Amino acid sequence: MDNFAEFFSMGGYASFVWPSYILSIGVLFWLVISSFNGLLQEKAKLDEIEKNNPRVRNISKSSKPIPHDT
Repeated sequence: MDNFAEFFSMGGYASFVWPSYILSIGVLFWLVISSFNGLLQEKAKLDEIEKNNPRVRNISKSSKPIPHDT
């Protein structure tokens, strides 16, 4: 049990180390949530574009390759 107390005290620097860990975890969590929300917003925009312009949807989902000038 003494090892756990020593670990959590961080050699007297616990008041600096633990808030840094908590802040870092919070920032990483915020980045994941923010990225996921951005992805959902961009998917919604793409769906709206494809809904309003069916030609764009048909070209992007066609199975035929687009010929290139050689």
